[in-house]
Amino acid sequence: MITLKATTAFKLKHDGHVLSLAPGETIVLPPTQAERLLSLAPHKVQIIHDWLGAWRELAQITLGITEEDRRLGTIMTLLDQCDAAFEQDNWTVFQQTAESVKRLVEENEIGG
Repeated sequence: MITLKATTAFKLKHDGHVLSLAPGETIVLPPTQAERLLSLAPHKVQIIHDWLGAWRELAQITLGITEEDRRLGTIMTLLDQCDAAFEQDNWTVFQQTAESVKRLVEENEIGG
């Protein structure tokens, strides 16, 4: 699901109903519907990224990785890249780098 915030007042057909959104109001939509709305009305809505949720997920999946773990250096480098993307408000780079962290952690769990 993707959260969108109205930047101007507008009406939207959703699930057979017409919704009126005022500036600042949010709506949560499935990715395909959110992308369609963004393509049709990019000046009326913007994506609200869940930075806190993304950081919490990274913290949870890296919990328990210690200095003895051979992946630590690579993971720390990737987390530094996530931090840089966060500071630049670059959600796309953040997500791509976070996926690299997840793959690195998952590969070791699968491989033992």
